[in-house]
Amino acid sequence: MRFDYLVAHGIGGNGRRRILSAVLLLTSGATITTALLAQQPTETSKPPEMLMTEQGFLAIDSPKGWVRTAGPGLARFVPPPQDQGQPLVWIYISSAAVVPNEEGKDLKAYIGSNTAGCKRRFKNGEVQREAPLRLPRVKLDVPVRTFRSNEKRNTAEQVVYVAEATRVLTLVLSAREPSAFAKALPTFRDLARSYRGSITPTRDGPPFDRPAW
Repeated sequence: MRFDYLVAHGIGGNGRRRILSAVLLLTSGATITTALLAQQPTETSKPPEMLMTEQGFLAIDSPKGWVRTAGPGLARFVPPPQDQGQPLVWIYISSAAVVPNEEGKDLKAYIGSNTAGCKRRFKNGEVQREAPLRLPRVKLDVPVRTFRSNEKRNTAEQVVYVAEATRVLTLVLSAREPSAFAKALPTFRDLARSYRGSITPTRDGPPFDRPAW
């Protein structure tokens, strides 16, 4: 069920240049990262995971046991394949540009657009406002919505909205069957709670939303 997200068409020349810039920024920011790591003792010796995307780097843990595949958005994950058919459930991460504190272009407006799009597309579509989800690594409570088409196909999606400096990051669980949705929900929530920030190169050079390791 695709309500409102960016579809990635591969990493072109500009994308590669942005990621190279992000790598250089990571190098220049090594002191800050080391200081943050020193302040927060880790449970294991395994370094924090960083996902490479066409918009830079995302500090978040891949869902355990799932496989990253090509697909819409910045990253897409599916459960281990049990057959050759299409997966019944998947998780993807996407983003959209927003203008904080500007009416009609902020996070609230973006969520409202998603809600209207669901109800416009599906005759019996419904949107449920969930309790805010706590992201412990960045100490934020973020909005969550569950979209249901009430049709045989594209049964449900749950979306976690994370506001960053100039974009909203959407973490999405999408399923074709209610049972698959319910089974994957704990894994999806764990992924969302592991969010630590992002490093995204800008035209002016410095990144925004440094990971809160």
